[in-house]
Amino acid sequence: MWSYADARNKTNATATPRFANITLRDIVVENATGQVKQGAGWEQTTAGWAGALVGLPESPITGLLLDNVTVRLSPGVKQDPEVSAWQCSDIASGSASNVAPPIQKGCFVAN
Repeated sequence: MWSYADARNKTNATATPRFANITLRDIVVENATGQVKQGAGWEQTTAGWAGALVGLPESPITGLLLDNVTVRLSPGVKQDPEVSAWQCSDIASGSASNVAPPIQKGCFVAN
């Protein structure tokens, strides 16, 4: 997984991308596994989560819509009740309907 948040991917203040008005609709994901940040990389985990919705601190995502999205974990991967099903950060606005597992409250607020 590549991420703007990685230390090696410093953003250029004069050319920071803007992500807005993104719609994810009628999507089914099978055999999903979660990953956790380990140093500069990502590693597989058996404490699965559905996905990561991550904007940039200097340019949060706006207008993100998830509609009729289902993520099913791979056999042997269980949702850890201590970990949110969706990892969210720097999302200024958005909404979700008919999403499984449900997106937690507060996901669509820049944080």
